[in-house]
Amino acid sequence: MPLACHYYSELEVAAMHRKEVTLIENGEVIYQGKVKTLTTQDGKEFLVTPEDEKIPLDNVDQVIT
Repeated sequence: MPLACHYYSELEVAAMHRKEVTLIENGEVIYQGKVKTLTTQDGKEFLVTPEDEKIPLDNVDQVIT
């Protein structure tokens, strides 16, 4: 399931302002840190960390900024 539009917008703003975010999936924190950028690959959306790790966004339930 794609990430909700309002969460995607929050991530875009976090990337622009180099803010930290927390990504929650099934009640578990899957990432906490800064957002380098957002990208799409093969129709899937990813958060790219400052270390260039790609975190898939398709199962993220909540974004905390």
